[in-house]
This record gives sequence, structure tokens and C-alpha cells, in this order.
Amino acid sequence: MAEDRPINWAYPFPGKGTEVDPLQYLTHMAKAKGGYYPTGENGLWHGGVHFDQGTAGAFDQSSVRCIADGEVIAYRIDQSYPLSEFVDEVPRINRAAFSTGFVLVKHSLHPPLPANAAGASSSEQTPPVLTLYSLYMHLQDWAGYRAKPHLPRPVFWGGDTYVVDTQGDDLIVRSQPSRSGAEVTRLANGTQVRIGIRDGEYCKLVAVPSGTTNPALVAGEDGELPGYLASKYLKAQKEPEATDQVVMLEQGIPIKAGELIGHPGIYQNHNSAAQSLVHLEVFSCDDVPGFIGRSRAWASRLPDSQKTLLKVHKGASKLIAHRDDIKADNPPKLSDSGSQIGVDLIIPQALLDGLPAANKIQVKTPVESSSTPSTTYWWRLDGLFADENGNPIDGWLAEQDLITTRHSPWEWLDFQWIEDTGTPLGMV
Repeated sequence: MAEDRPINWAYPFPGKGTEVDPLQYLTHMAKAKGGYYPTGENGLWHGGVHFDQGTAGAFDQSSVRCIADGEVIAYRIDQSYPLSEFVDEVPRINRAAFSTGFVLVKHSLHPPLPANAAGASSSEQTPPVLTLYSLYMHLQDWAGYRAKPHLPRPVFWGGDTYVVDTQGDDLIVRSQPSRSGAEVTRLANGTQVRIGIRDGEYCKLVAVPSGTTNPALVAGEDGELPGYLASKYLKAQKEPEATDQVVMLEQGIPIKAGELIGHPGIYQNHNSAAQSLVHLEVFSCDDVPGFIGRSRAWASRLPDSQKTLLKVHKGASKLIAHRDDIKADNPPKLSDSGSQIGVDLIIPQALLDGLPAANKIQVKTPVESSSTPSTTYWWRLDGLFADENGNPIDGWLAEQDLITTRHSPWEWLDFQWIEDTGTPLGMV
């Protein structure tokens, strides 16, 4: 059965500083140096978008986050970035690093049940479902994680290693699993270790993959390292199941919106310098137009309270510039002069709800022969609109019947289809 909130969403990179709304997010994404949707600079189909040096000023691109609830079904991580060799001017051989690391997440998308679904037939209680995937490409290599032991790691990786976490001091390796055991050596904070059996508050040291020991540890005749570590000073770290190959997970590992996918890797084209870059795309193998058609029919049964999108139509509304005297007890009037809006725009209710109190005014007007007055909602909106010449305009917008319209996200308002019937060979 569908839930009222079928799926949670998150941005792959949070905005820097103040909260970033969906429209500002799209504006910042336009600053990308390349990797646009739906076609790239070479004119070929490009199914995703890039987060690169152009977007780094607006987003915190230190780590990549999952965009929606789902399950990880496959991933790949390079042991170290592969290099592509090509002939440059002169001629000379150049080498460009490019990450082949990726994570693939499977999601299920469906609209909520209408309020009157209890008495409906089974077919009317079953919403349309779309299986879709989010793909995160060009992620950091394994060498990068090994060089930064404290860097957070994805929870869907396999076997555990541990990092010494003493907040600065060395960790004593003792000959026995107790404080009375003789000191064998010391491990610097940040040293990676593998451990064996646990004995109370201590565990057996098995290996030291990276870091320093003082003095150096020497394995015994049995090939094992001596010593025990206090467990409370060890922080678990995940490791990938394998490197330089695709890891297919027999059972998907659940992941929530906003949880760690990985970290941006290095990518370099033949005509640019190496940079930190992530390619993100969302796709489906299902009949997407068919799903949207069924979703639109389903949306017609949903209550008005779920119409959380406000559409402002080009040429139908005007913005009234803010004045110091405009406030709750002296709202704008439809007769005030203003600038005609020259663009279509869909505004999510979450953006309107997040406006400061001073930017939201309700005007109630008595209705003849009715005890319920009509309500006009005024929103002060800055940085969103333009006039018919493309010049930015700010000010107060009034919601008006038939002029501004309310819609459900499940209507997929203004979605269009682009169909490519050619082949890459035909573009050569």
C-alpha cells in the first residue's frame, strides 16, 4: 500500500551558507563548466548533469549524498585512478586521470493513496509504480580513502577495518588483553588496523594496513603480529568488497535520502585540466510516458491539500514592487501598478512556506450571502521572476483563481518528451 509520503528526497550536495530552494538550485547548476542535460558540448546525448568547478562555489561538494530513499545494487571503486594516454600538440604523449568509480541506486516511485481509497476496488487502491535508478559516476578511488583514514565511508561497503581514534595520543599495544600487559609498541592516531577476536575490553591485533608503529612490529614464527588493543579507541571503517571491478550486490542494501554515497573523484578531458567532478543521472527502464499518464489520472483523485505546486503563467500576473508601507494591515492591492511577469514558473509550496513572516500576507474579503470570506494570498518573491524582456523583477504576487493555478506534483506539469531515434555512429 502507498504511504502519504511515498519517498524522501535530498540534494546530492547541500548549498553553502543559506538554505537553497529548488529554483536557486537550478540556477546554480547552470554554472557548471560542462556536462549538461540532455546534450553535451559535442552534440551527443548526455543523460546526466555534472557538478564540477563551476558549481563548487555554490554547493558543498566535499561528499556525495543519495538523492532519494532506495537500495544500493551495484558499485565500483578504482584502486587508483586509471590514466588515458593521448597525443597532444608537438606531438607529445599526455596522460589524463579519469575515475571509473560509481554507485547505482534503485528507487521505487509511486503517488500516495487518495483519502477515499478505503471503499475503492483493489485496482483503484493500487497506485502506478515506476522503478527508477540514480547513478553517481567518477567517484574517489580507494587510494584516496587510504590516504585519509578519517574520511567517512559509505555504509554499503563490505568488511570492516578500524582506525585508531585517540584524539591525538598514541595507542599502546599490550602483550596481554589488559592494562597490566607489557607495552609492545605504540600506534599513532589515525593508524588503520585489522583486528581479530575480542577479549573483554581488548581485541587481538591482526594487521596494520597503513600508519606508523613505534617501534616497528615484527610477526612471530606463526606469522601473526603480537599484541592487543583497547577497543574503545578504535573506530570502525568500511572497506569495498573489491576494487577495479563492478560489485553486484545479490541483495540491495537500503540507503536513505541524504546518506553518504561517496566522494567526488578526479576526471580530465583531453582539452582541460584534471578536476574534481561528479556525473549524476536518473533513468528508468520502464515505460515512463505510460507511468506519467497513469499518474496524472491518479492525481485527479487526490485532495486539493496535495496540490503543492503554484504555477504562475506568463503574461497573466504582475509583480507589485515592495514599498515600506506594505505590511499585514496595509497589503498590496490588485489595482497597484506593477511589472507584468514574462515567464512561466512553477513554485513549490515548501518555498512559499519558508518565506519570512513579513513576506506573507493574507487578505480576507467578505462574500455576499456567505459566512466564509474569500482569502487572497500575497507572497513577496525576490530573485525568481523576469519581465517579457528578461529583466529581473521582484515584488508581491497575488494568488488569483484562473490566473495562478494549483497542481499536484503527480500531474507532472509541463513535462515534455525528447525522443532520439538516431545512433552515436550517425553523429560522427
